[in-house]
Amino acid sequence: MTKLKLKKKDIIIGTDQNLDYLKIQQHSNTAEFLNMNLTAGLLPTMTKPTRIVHDKATLIDNIYVDNSNATNSVSAIILSDMSDHLPCLLLLDKKCKRHKGPLTSTKRNLSASNVDKIKTELSAVNWDHLTTLDVDESFKVFTEKVNSIVEKHAPLQTKVIPSKYIIRDPWMTSGLLKSSFTLDKMYSKSICKDKNSIQYKEYAAFRNRYNNLKRFAKKKYYNDKIAEFKHNSKKLWSTLNEIIGRKNDKSSISDTFLVEDKPVTDPHTICNEFCKYYSSIGHNFASKIPDSKYSAERFLKGNFPHSLFLQPTDPDEIRRMISSLKNKKSYGIDGISSQIFKYFALELAGPISDIFNLSILHGTVSDIMKIAKVIPVYKSKGDARLFTNYRPISLLPVLSKLLEKVVHKRLYSYLVKHQILYESQYGFRESHSTTNAISELTSHILENFDKRKMTLSVFLDLSKAFDTIDHNISQGASHLTSQTRLKFFSHLKVMYLSVLIGNLNDAKRHLLSIFVQIQLTVTNRTFMDKSTVKL
Repeated sequence: MTKLKLKKKDIIIGTDQNLDYLKIQQHSNTAEFLNMNLTAGLLPTMTKPTRIVHDKATLIDNIYVDNSNATNSVSAIILSDMSDHLPCLLLLDKKCKRHKGPLTSTKRNLSASNVDKIKTELSAVNWDHLTTLDVDESFKVFTEKVNSIVEKHAPLQTKVIPSKYIIRDPWMTSGLLKSSFTLDKMYSKSICKDKNSIQYKEYAAFRNRYNNLKRFAKKKYYNDKIAEFKHNSKKLWSTLNEIIGRKNDKSSISDTFLVEDKPVTDPHTICNEFCKYYSSIGHNFASKIPDSKYSAERFLKGNFPHSLFLQPTDPDEIRRMISSLKNKKSYGIDGISSQIFKYFALELAGPISDIFNLSILHGTVSDIMKIAKVIPVYKSKGDARLFTNYRPISLLPVLSKLLEKVVHKRLYSYLVKHQILYESQYGFRESHSTTNAISELTSHILENFDKRKMTLSVFLDLSKAFDTIDHNISQGASHLTSQTRLKFFSHLKVMYLSVLIGNLNDAKRHLLSIFVQIQLTVTNRTFMDKSTVKL
């Protein structure tokens, strides 16, 4: 203890000492142990029994702090039956006291009757005027009309679940949650009761039934999950990580961040710094990449006498594209989820095809379709106050994803037809995968074995590979397409970010939607903050 004090650091010691402070007057060893700690400047923070078994109570667990922390500390003993030793809690600073607030969620009541009402009204809308507008205006009119009709018949409803009723384990049912409250009440009544008392016998019987049901529910949940994802390795590993406690809590985010090594708690500043970080990281990495002496066209082979033609789409194709979307309730800046599009695909396919054809015809993409709602997610490692330890989850408008599918289908078909893609490119191609790459490598190694040659392999893991792509390559391929189509692809060089941070202020449990548009100028490899912050 003397060595610890010489380091002049805060001292906190937790003990399971088996020396009962409730009987300090009868036990000389207990009194000597307490005097030893007091002489070293360590004060015990627990003053109530920490172990209660039937009609016996003892104070044999404690947390000791030095004199400097004793005045600011608050101690507590949690009444719980998780162990015969009650959990001990110590808060060193009263200002750091935090309470978990309620869980707030929003949802629409898409009942059969409400869906029928929305379908009827959408079918009655005359969308012919969309083709007379420019791309930005047609997209705006479409999204506003759809949102107004959906909101009219199935408005967003906010549901607030108090903290004590939040089911934090996926296998925990509402029935088990209610039983846990009942178990806590029965445990409180059984404390200090003899094991032959009625209260304790009822508590013990109920506890055993509850624990058996809880174990069965947990086992069944994860068995079903593993069986469901046995052919999906990504989700299977996610389930296994969840079982061993390595699940990443996407809702958690630090209240404090370091900006130039100084702590910052202002939500506006934090969101702005997130935008600056996400928009500059690609530029910072790209600036370190030396210019290649080879052009991109060196890797493009094949015969392409005719330029790329983006054939207009039609309602049938749009319906097929919508059916391929995952049924999700999340939405981008336009407020329309893929769930809404899948419900009303028949009614919306026509106007969507008109908007897309207008975009392809004029070679422009609506700015609204290029705004990504970005949610920072903690990587579960490193300092939670550093922006570098958060990865972005981007939510684009669903219409943007549909347009991407339409254009990708035509572009990929052209590249395959004229055999333009590099023969050893296995990623992002149909009927190609990493298995092909491994097969080619293995074949090459075996061939060298037969020739008694050595094989040297160099494996590269590129950081921020997607963020450092040189979009100017598309300008070099101008002979592949017309100027209008080239203009269309050049519009994808301008991107916008909208950072959404939830739970920054845990006391108020509010969401800050801060729209900071960052224009990405790929030509000069620079990033520029263009707009202001809105709450």
